[in-house]
Amino acid sequence: MPQTRIPVHGTIITDDDAHFYDLLARHGLVFDYAAPAAFRAALEAVPAGDSVLVDINSPGGYVSAAAEIYDMISGYAGDIRCHVTGVAGSAASLIAVAGRNSIDRLGTLYVHNSQLGAGVSGNHNEFESAAQGLRATDDNIVAAYEHKTGLPREEILDLMERSTTLSAARAVELGFIDEISDGAPSPTAFVGSHGITDIAPGTSGLIDTGNLTPERIEALAKALSELTLADTGITEGRENMDENLIAADEATDEA
Repeated sequence: MPQTRIPVHGTIITDDDAHFYDLLARHGLVFDYAAPAAFRAALEAVPAGDSVLVDINSPGGYVSAAAEIYDMISGYAGDIRCHVTGVAGSAASLIAVAGRNSIDRLGTLYVHNSQLGAGVSGNHNEFESAAQGLRATDDNIVAAYEHKTGLPREEILDLMERSTTLSAARAVELGFIDEISDGAPSPTAFVGSHGITDIAPGTSGLIDTGNLTPERIEALAKALSELTLADTGITEGRENMDENLIAADEATDEA
C-alpha cells in the first residue's frame, strides 16, 4: 500500500504561533514545527488509498496543541501509525500514543508532569488556580497513557512525577510503544508543515535551515523588524514620536 509520511518534528506549537514561524520562514529563517491546523491540512491532503505514517522527532511543546493532533490521529478513519525516529518528549509523547506505533531502536520517550511557561504572576488565588489547571492537564495526559498502556494510574503518575526518559525497550515493555523498528518504511509522498511534495530517496524532507551565519541572522532580524513595524504602522508612529522628542528638546534648549 502506498504510504504518506507526515512529520511531527521540532516544537509543537499553537496555530497562532505558527503564523509567526511562517513569517520567519518567508524570510529564510526556517524552523521545524508541528501545529494542529498544518497537521489537519496534511491529513486531508493524503491521497486516497494511502496509509499514513506520523514521523515523530520532537522535544514537545504545548499540550493543548498536542491534544488536538492526538484526537486527529485517534479519530482517523484510514490506516495510520505513529513512528518515533528520535525522541517523543513531553507533549510529543502524547501524540506518539494516539494509536498503533513503533520506535527506532535508539529512540526515547520522555514523560513528566505538565508545567507552566514563564511570565506567571498574580496573587495566591491565581497560583492556586494555575496549580489546579496543571493537575487537570496531568489527569488528561494520564488518561491517554492509561488507555494505551493499560498500566495502573498510580504507576503512570509515578513515572511523570520522576520526569522519566524511557528507552525504546522500556517503552515497549511498559506498553507505551507496540514494537521496535529498525527504521520507518520509505514513503512514496511526504506531507510537511509548509506544503506537499514528492520525496526522493535519500532526502530528509522539506525543512532546510541553510547556513545560518551570525551575519545572516542579524540581517534577517533587521528585515523582520522593519517588516513588522511597517505592517503594524509602528514605523509612522515612531517617526511622530521622534519628532515630538526633538521638539521637546528644542523647547528645553530655548528655555
